[in-house]
Amino acid sequence: YTISGNTGTNAGSYTAKVALKDKTNTTWADGSTTDLSLGWTIGARAISNATISSLASKVYTGSAITQDYTVTDSVPSANTTLTSGTHYTGAFTNNTNVGTATLTITGKGNYTGTKTATFSITNATISGSITQNGALTYNGSAQRPTLTNGLTSVGNQTISVTYCKTQSGTYSSTIPTYTNVADSGTVYYKATLAN
Repeated sequence: YTISGNTGTNAGSYTAKVALKDKTNTTWADGSTTDLSLGWTIGARAISNATISSLASKVYTGSAITQDYTVTDSVPSANTTLTSGTHYTGAFTNNTNVGTATLTITGKGNYTGTKTATFSITNATISGSITQNGALTYNGSAQRPTLTNGLTSVGNQTISVTYCKTQSGTYSSTIPTYTNVADSGTVYYKATLAN
């Protein structure tokens, strides 16, 4: 007899066929000569066996953060690179605010299941300073110093600034006013980002 259809590579269902070479002089045990068919399958490999490349820590930008990555497996040979859309799909979650972002890959085609990897989103920093434009001259009225905001942040995020005459007082978005020479001093400010 001969056997065909008994080899396969990809995950899926297959049918093997067994046929007598000489149907005139030979039969199966039941006396028939009909070709025999046998269904068999190759199961999908768990994507959890694959390796996701290391994900770098990122700085908060105010927008969803993604990054490039590769997925490799040890079959059919060591460090085989899998193809997105063919072997898996990938999606990032919790990837906007400071904290831990997650990448989830989901097996496709010859792969099944899911695997995750994470990376950190860290606080953005503020640089620069706020400076006063010139000095105030007493005129008998309340005056507010003119300040230049030279603060910048990663990704040009919006920076909220509040002011106070004393370091430990109540801060407000309004620059404080000064009337008398004796009032002159330091304007304290606090700068904050959305995250």
